[in-house]
Amino acid sequence: MENGNLQDKRELNKKILILLAVLYFVALIWVIIFKCNNNASLHIERNRAMTIAERLAFKAIPFQKTIGYILEGRPLEILATIFNVVCFMPMTALFRYFKMSRKASLWTAIAISFGVEAFQLFSCWGGPDASDIILNGIGAYLGLLLFDKLLNNATYKAQLIGAWCCAAVALPIDIYAIINTAMNFPE
Repeated sequence: MENGNLQDKRELNKKILILLAVLYFVALIWVIIFKCNNNASLHIERNRAMTIAERLAFKAIPFQKTIGYILEGRPLEILATIFNVVCFMPMTALFRYFKMSRKASLWTAIAISFGVEAFQLFSCWGGPDASDIILNGIGAYLGLLLFDKLLNNATYKAQLIGAWCCAAVALPIDIYAIINTAMNFPE
C-alpha cells in the first residue's frame, strides 16, 4: 500500500508540474510578445510603416542597443536584457526534468525564441532582435547546465524540488508582467 501512495504522489506532482510548465510557457510567450508595457513600446504603428527588410535591419546588429542602454545608465532596459537570459533558464531545466535530451532541450528553447522573434517580425507586435535570440539561448544553456550539474544525478525528491523552484521563480515574474501589460495595454 505504501508503494501505491508514493506512486500516486509522484503522478500528482508530475501533473502539477506539467500544469505549472504550461502556465510558464503561456506567460513567457505573453511577456515576450507584449513587452510588459503599452502600445508605445510595442511600436506597432512604426513597424507597420516599415518593410520587412527595414524591420529586420532595425535591430540586426546584436547588442548595439544594449550597449547604448548600459552606457546611458538605463536600468529598466538593462533589467529587460537580464530578463531575456533568466526567463529561458527554467525552460530547459523543465524540459530536462520531463526527460527531453540535452540537445533537444537546448534546440527547442532556441527554436521557441526564434519563433517568437519571427512572429514579431511578421505581426508587427514588437520588433525582432538578434540580441534576444542570443540572450534567450544563453539562458536556455544556463538552465541546461543548472539541471545537469545540480539535478540530473540527484534523487527524485531533489529533482522535484528543483523543478518546483524553476516554476516558482518563473511564474511570479511572468504573472506580474502580464498584470502590468493588462493594466497598461492600449484601449
